[in-house]
Amino acid sequence: MSRNITIVQLEGAINRCKSERPFFNGVLPGDMRLLADLYGEMIYRRLDSVAVESLSPALLAVLGAWIDAAAVEPGAAPAGTCGTSADPGADDCEACQ
Repeated sequence: MSRNITIVQLEGAINRCKSERPFFNGVLPGDMRLLADLYGEMIYRRLDSVAVESLSPALLAVLGAWIDAAAVEPGAAPAGTCGTSADPGADDCEACQ
């Protein structure tokens, strides 16, 4: 059984990274760049989740720093949850649409 990272979990990791490591003059920090690349690929390919085993060691290290390891479980996040909004299920993120 494979473990998955959902797009909602990835958005939460991006938001945590962004709040602690703000970018300067439009340049993303290395951690944020790796997370953003994965996020963009997931959006482009219309993926709700990706298998942890399919990720590079560098990306796994970054995810380990910014995502709650206990939250990386088989399957998707519960319906109606959103790590980016105070109102779960709101239409202000890609995963909620």
